[in-house]
Amino acid sequence: LNLTQAEFGEKIGRAWNTINRWEAGEREIPDMALKLISQTFGVSYEWLKEGKGEMWEKREKILLEELEAKTRELLEKLVRIPVVGRAGAGFPESPADMDVVGWVLVSKETFQKGGKFSVQVRGDSMEPTLHDGDFVVFKTYVGDGSDIPNGKVVVVRNHYGELIVKRLTKVNGLIVLTSDNPKHPPLQPSADLQIIGVAVEAIKRIEL
Repeated sequence: LNLTQAEFGEKIGRAWNTINRWEAGEREIPDMALKLISQTFGVSYEWLKEGKGEMWEKREKILLEELEAKTRELLEKLVRIPVVGRAGAGFPESPADMDVVGWVLVSKETFQKGGKFSVQVRGDSMEPTLHDGDFVVFKTYVGDGSDIPNGKVVVVRNHYGELIVKRLTKVNGLIVLTSDNPKHPPLQPSADLQIIGVAVEAIKRIEL
């Protein structure tokens, strides 16, 4: 690398005379120093230690292998769930009766909590809590909503099969589907507006 002993030593935190003694064979190089040299300059640790193999490591290959290993480790902790665009009258009791428009990855913990499908938020009705483009993960729900805690975010299906994200609010014993944005009027569950999912978590879309 055309470095002097002083320049070489500076990069690994050693004095030039220490490097001089190593090169002259007057002092044994500690194993920790060999690993530091390997990591700093991309020189094979095995070559430094035993004189075996190639001197220079293929850094790109090593970095790629490390990245692939970390990616595999991350993916093992995730589960793929469908993004549902529309849902037929049989959903959620008939999972096949849904229009899958994509997939998102969620943690195994979220999946175990019941998060089985996701819906992408459209429009500004749930702002400032949820924005256009955010994803909400839901567990499937069948019922009239009376057993859902007040204030939970839910997804409802209208008679066209369209999915709408709302907040379930209980007022004087009645269930009302409200928007966090006060510009949008509340709705009431009906035969044409059925609750099919209760929110588990949101996946926020952040512009950088």
